[in-house]
Amino acid sequence: MAVKCDPYHTITEEKPEQRDVYHDYKDCPQGSRIKPENWQSGKDGRPRCDDCIDMD
Repeated sequence: MAVKCDPYHTITEEKPEQRDVYHDYKDCPQGSRIKPENWQSGKDGRPRCDDCIDMD
């Protein structure tokens, strides 16, 4: 079961699918690849991740 969380995003250009969106599931396939040192809380004006939408 997917676990919803507060929105988060990456603060660096790791991978295009990670940097252009925010995530709101702890187990999002793309969001879980964000390195801890690049993780930032919030949406930063970004659209929601397609994987997170699919997890609803």
